[in-house]
Amino acid sequence: MRSTEHLEGMQSNRDYYDRMSVSYESSRQGRYHEWIDDRLIDLCLPWARGKEVLEVGVGTGRILGRLQPSAADVRGVDLSRGMLESAARTRPALRDKLIEAGAETLPFDDASFDLALSFKTLPHVRERGRALEEIARVLRPGGRAFVEFYNRLSLRYLVKYLRGPAYVAPNQKEDQVYLRWDWPWQLPKELPASLRVRGAHGFRILTLSAGWHEPALMGKVLRWAEDEAAASFLRRCGGFYVLELEKTR
Repeated sequence: MRSTEHLEGMQSNRDYYDRMSVSYESSRQGRYHEWIDDRLIDLCLPWARGKEVLEVGVGTGRILGRLQPSAADVRGVDLSRGMLESAARTRPALRDKLIEAGAETLPFDDASFDLALSFKTLPHVRERGRALEEIARVLRPGGRAFVEFYNRLSLRYLVKYLRGPAYVAPNQKEDQVYLRWDWPWQLPKELPASLRVRGAHGFRILTLSAGWHEPALMGKVLRWAEDEAAASFLRRCGGFYVLELEKTR
């Protein structure tokens, strides 16, 4: 897939996700998206129990809504009003926990949270360094963050590069918004000094198409193979690459 750093005429992130919000929930049904969500919950839940949790780029609340019953409190921010309205409508328990804001200017005091999450958001943030600094700022010392990037060292990147931009919603293609792919070894160099890498997790290592997960037997075998790969050195080749970070000071 072509890098979009220098493309002209791209939509703003807010407009792009407002338009996507109309069909976002319906497009995230099925075994593939359930499996991805389950793996993110597996990562975060041990750190969310009894804690104050923030999700940056909460979208429609698919992850935060599942963590909420175990957490002491949750907050979710998103710059898309459409996504927040969908989250409040589909997950009413989150209604009073959502704030319209961008990742680069989080509306919270320093050291407000024990756990911060950001999935499928930072690859679309131009001022990503500033967003990471904001995540570090609102975390308490000893707090954890799970932040996701899109991995250039992956089959997912290769497929998208060869295929070209796909539709993600009616009249909405992937290259209509800022998008960044990274080499995994470069990511630690961008982190604020107060965030230390405690682990790295890769998902979607072997899957060439989300549709491969839908046939019952084939999907079951593929998800088993994916989980085995994620537990090995192949995690470094996950299309979704999640750094587990600790706030050290």
